[in-house]
Amino acid sequence: MSEWKSFFGRFLVAGGTVVGLIACGCSSGESEFVPVRGTVLLDGKPLALKQVVFSPEAGTPGLGSGAMTQADGSFELLATVGGAVKTIKGARPGEYRVTVVEPASDSTGELAKPNEGVRIPTVYTRRQTTPLVVTVGREQDVIDIELHTNVKRTHRE
Repeated sequence: MSEWKSFFGRFLVAGGTVVGLIACGCSSGESEFVPVRGTVLLDGKPLALKQVVFSPEAGTPGLGSGAMTQADGSFELLATVGGAVKTIKGARPGEYRVTVVEPASDSTGELAKPNEGVRIPTVYTRRQTTPLVVTVGREQDVIDIELHTNVKRTHRE
């Protein structure tokens, strides 16, 4: 009987260790994220109510981050995390390709209507053509993004 108790005790300790390691491995790793805010301008004017997407370049971990610009063009990134149950502000340190697009819906969930008279130059709307590449550092970052209507189309990747 004492052999059985010894086996059962080792089993519980080993099982507890495995559960603890799994729990640690499944944490969101929020400390890996750096708060990032900034402003999007088009020819020097704030670009309101647009979706800003930071897509990670090779070597940058994670799924990226995004935000909706406010009326003054400002934004604060929220991380894209698979299986997340809460919002994580920021982005992981690394290099990102930035696109700016019309949002699919507004803050109320209704279908968004593009701002009249303000068009995002097509070059900035696709990952393959955007010339915008930024680096997120290891501490809080301010990244201002300047778009120009007369930018030339480039092909990447």
